[in-house]
Amino acid sequence: MILGIDYGTKHIGLAVAEEGSKLVLPAGVIENTGQEKVLIELEKIIQEKDIKIIVVGLPLSLSGEQGPKAQATEEFAQLLRQNFKQKIETVDERMTSRAADALSAGTKGSRDIGSAMVILEGYIARNFKSQNPIPNNLRFVIWCLGFVIYDLQYDSYYTETRNISGS
Repeated sequence: MILGIDYGTKHIGLAVAEEGSKLVLPAGVIENTGQEKVLIELEKIIQEKDIKIIVVGLPLSLSGEQGPKAQATEEFAQLLRQNFKQKIETVDERMTSRAADALSAGTKGSRDIGSAMVILEGYIARNFKSQNPIPNNLRFVIWCLGFVIYDLQYDSYYTETRNISGS
């Protein structure tokens, strides 16, 4: 499996796909509350999903230069390299937020997760050539179903957590 990451100082969007597959699915959002907590959460996902490759979106400027956000993302990617044995790659993520907004409006964590999905789709398109690409209309349906499933899981978790805590 491949893990796509949209790194942010508040939220980290995640998406997953099988190597060579064109099907990318949402994998959630990690609250960025510190390196240790983020690494623990990523370790769980890496083990659970048997991740072999981690792809981190690099927010370059429109001219292709690295600004402060790109430097912070490079530092995050380096942290991953120091803590995980998986292959870690950074890829240009220019315009992924706009694409994610267009495809996933109104869904919990949609921009973060959607951006991770777009990052991973781009990586797969460049690195795993296929004779049978997914048509755009089917891609849109897959995106919608992925977000519905993610929302149902999130709502179920939130309801269980509230019931346990007595709120």
